[in-house]
Amino acid sequence: MTSLKNLNKLEYLKTIGIVNIGTNGVGFSNPYDIAFSSDDRAFVINRHDAPINFKPENASAIRVGILNYEEEYLGEFGYGFGDGEGQFKLPVAMCFDSKDRLYVTDELNNRITVFNSSGKYLFSWGIYGSGIGEIDGPAGITIDNHDNVYIADQNNHRVQKFTSDGQFITSWGGFGCGNGELNMPWGICTDSKGDIYVADWRNNRVQQFTNNGDFKSCYGDNLKNGINLNRPSSVAVDDSGILYIADWGNHKVKILNRDGDLISVLDGEATLSKWAKEWYDKSPDQLQSREKANLIPELPSQFSTPYQKSAQTEPYFWGPVSVKIDANKRLYVVESLRHRIQVFSI
Repeated sequence: MTSLKNLNKLEYLKTIGIVNIGTNGVGFSNPYDIAFSSDDRAFVINRHDAPINFKPENASAIRVGILNYEEEYLGEFGYGFGDGEGQFKLPVAMCFDSKDRLYVTDELNNRITVFNSSGKYLFSWGIYGSGIGEIDGPAGITIDNHDNVYIADQNNHRVQKFTSDGQFITSWGGFGCGNGELNMPWGICTDSKGDIYVADWRNNRVQQFTNNGDFKSCYGDNLKNGINLNRPSSVAVDDSGILYIADWGNHKVKILNRDGDLISVLDGEATLSKWAKEWYDKSPDQLQSREKANLIPELPSQFSTPYQKSAQTEPYFWGPVSVKIDANKRLYVVESLRHRIQVFSI
């Protein structure tokens, strides 16, 4: 169980990642989410800014990479850019079920694609639209202990609940800013009691529901204790009910207790990853240039926005799009803009 008195400063453990935007193998290309198989392997979505800067020769950069905590690169699968079996156009999030099957949302293909833990394509489901069971821009995904699948149906401003093979069960939400209403929901997770938490992106808050959609609570929709969320993109909840929120627009991770009080803020503490050190060992001139650079500069007053501060300060989070907790009680913060993942102990 996480101790509240220890949350003022989470222990930084390491950074994983190095940019790799044009080829396959070691490295990330705009990573967007991470999920963990039953044997503790990590699976990372590489979105490659598709389709904004998409080039056909870099299609295979849109993929899921597999690695372990020791940063051994174990393989990859699910290449883009397409709508064929096992392909992606704009993958967003993923989650494992109890059978170690990986479910991946794709907001352009408007479907959920399912793989086994070796990366073999199994099946997919999803129909574009706004009707019952139809989806428009599926974003976050979470799966409960009964293998029910919950989708943040982004452009329909709702959450939909399905069976593991895509049969509709129920939905809730609808456009608005009142309790239980949503405006472009993005991240979603379950807690140990089965409640559902939704990062209500454009409403700048996180909402808590029962697994059938009954509203329970709201976090961060005011300036209480300086929470002030700005486009939260992801939420994770530990076994003691502590919330970890990727405050995407503020480029921070904010930690709240179950009463909604802000108890800690993470700015990021990134160091060189194992992959980066190996690259610099082969490129000593680049290492010398890095050592001369000021990676934590004193910025002039005109560079005062969270974006500007994070963009100019290398250890800070820049584009923290996803937060996940593994079985070893480690918090992973996925940074799309710096192509890396920072890891903390909780």
